[in-house]
Amino acid sequence: SSTHNYSLSNRRKELKRTELDNEKLIQRLNEAFAYNNKLKEAVNGARNERIIHSGIFKNLEKEIRQY
Repeated sequence: SSTHNYSLSNRRKELKRTELDNEKLIQRLNEAFAYNNKLKEAVNGARNERIIHSGIFKNLEKEIRQY
């Protein structure tokens, strides 16, 4: 019976350790998702800037051709 209790106690400790490890991994995953979202926002911002600058450049080209 004491062997059974020891084994059960070890299993509980192992389960608790695994749960804590999982919580840490989930936290790291959430941090990675947040970082990824920031990068996506930066990329989308750069794309929008490129579109704006491309439009300005095309307008300048048209003006230059007219002279």
